[in-house]
Amino acid sequence: MTDSIYRKPKTVTAPKGRLEIVEVLWDGGAGGTSVIKCTWDGNEGLGMRWNGFEGMPLGNPTSHDHPTWFILPDFMKYPTLAWVEEQKAKVSKE
Repeated sequence: MTDSIYRKPKTVTAPKGRLEIVEVLWDGGAGGTSVIKCTWDGNEGLGMRWNGFEGMPLGNPTSHDHPTWFILPDFMKYPTLAWVEEQKAKVSKE
């Protein structure tokens, strides 16, 4: 469930009871950023977090020693989705 270097996005489920991961849109790996499509309090949303790395495997944000997601405000959804598409295009060219 936990990678020794960082938590995989699908395994970060906090805050429990308020968040449900629908799809991992981007996993930037150790030291990178992850973005998810989710439901937050029953509403569609996007979540983001900075992945951990060796020595700080929980990443950021965290709460009470558990990795959590930051739910993006509506005005950040489209720029974030555009960024995810740019990242995927870069990877496909490599």
